Amino acid sequence: MLRRILGLLVMATILLSRLSYALDEQGLAPMQGGSGPLTQLELARTHFEAGVNFYRTERWRLARFEFEAAYELSKSPDLLHNLSMVAEKQGNAAEALVYEERYLVEGKLNAEERTQAERRIFYLRELGRPTPPNLTVPTLDSATPPPAAAQPAVTAPSLARETPAGPVTVRTKRSSGPWILLGSGVAVAAVGVGFGLVTAGIKSTIEAGGQYSQAEFDTLFARGQLYNGLGIGFGVTGGALVIAGSIWLYQDYRKAAK
Repeated sequence: MLRRILGLLVMATILLSRLSYALDEQGLAPMQGGSGPLTQLELARTHFEAGVNFYRTERWRLARFEFEAAYELSKSPDLLHNLSMVAEKQGNAAEALVYEERYLVEGKLNAEERTQAERRIFYLRELGRPTPPNLTVPTLDSATPPPAAAQPAVTAPSLARETPAGPVTVRTKRSSGPWILLGSGVAVAAVGVGFGLVTAGIKSTIEAGGQYSQAEFDTLFARGQLYNGLGIGFGVTGGALVIAGSIWLYQDYRKAAK
């Protein structure tokens, strides 16, 4: 990863140096772009997918948090079934029953889905009743109608339903490296701006036409060239660091969104 960032940094430095030279020749400044924020549906999808991953790894509390966030953003009734499944896994049959009953009432279910939801409600009601002495709670092998499959419906608004399956993707903590590069780039670029201001001051002094000996004039001119070169160098390096940090940060966000 470090080798890749260094390669990007070198490439960005070369491109920036060429761009800075071209802009300086034409008296132009580079334009900056941006991207809009996530829509509410895209944000709901992100929470939904995170909830599925946590459900697969049996991290019920985190799965419930993500499904609740997805429901608050989308109000999709299908997510009520997901919350019912998580509540049951947490050992809260009463709350699981409430979610499943809401799913039956609010969801636009076909005949088969409605039958499965009704069977699950029956199962949760039996599960939540106190067990009499010498009796056990009806199981799936008894005469009790079987509940729905033990996987959440895992649906998001305007998305096709799918059953959680396949390899588990665990969220990783985002690196602080991109922010360090961005901060360093801004600081280095600021130093370059400072040298540029000093160069502009020397130029103004020379153009004012004061009385200077040849040695004094040569010294001022050489100092102006030195500061001008330093300003360009720091500016290009700072810009390259900002670009490298932005690319790294973009890659981190793309990995976190998958």
